[in-house]
Amino acid sequence: MEKNQEQLQEVARGEKEFHGEASCPNCGSGKTVQTGSYVSSRDQCMVYEFRCSDCGQTFEISN
Repeated sequence: MEKNQEQLQEVARGEKEFHGEASCPNCGSGKTVQTGSYVSSRDQCMVYEFRCSDCGQTFEISN
């Protein structure tokens, strides 16, 4: 298993946090909070869920 894939699985299990930058697609703010993560059953990639602290918009980022 690749090291990157291993790290993503640790994030999914809650052992590590997402350390990438997530800017809100609605207002462009960098003040976002990760609210969850899961492995997509369709394409087996990690999906990270976020909420913007400024405007309240929720959004997802996938790897």
